This record gives sequence, structure tokens and C-alpha cells, in this order.
Amino acid sequence: MAKRPAESLVAGIDSVLKRKDRLRRGFPDYLLTKRTLNRWRALAESIDARFRQDGSKLSKRPARKSAP
Repeated sequence: MAKRPAESLVAGIDSVLKRKDRLRRGFPDYLLTKRTLNRWRALAESIDARFRQDGSKLSKRPARKSAP
């Protein structure tokens, strides 16, 4: 699968908002309310903004140390 730019998070949620009626069968209603999707979109926007600001990638994060 091809890698996509950070904007794909917001773009993906936008596509869900557009295709909501087609997706309705496979998901419980509370996952596809406009309010819930808009909350996910806001979260995605903040993540995208942070990535654009840092220019960082997830792989550059230090590995979490395991508890002894």
C-alpha cells in the first residue's frame, strides 16, 4: 500500500462523512453520528498540524522503555 501524506487523516474522515449512508450497515450508529465524526476530524486536524509543524515522523519517536 502506498504511503500517504499527513493530510490523508483529515481526508479519510471527510470521505467517511461523505459516504456515511453507505457505511451505515457495518457500524453501530454511535460511531457514525456527525458529532462523533467531527470530533475525530478535529483530532485528526490537530495531529496533522503537529506533524506539519515538527516535520517529524512517527518512526523518529524514541522507543518506549519496558518496565523492569
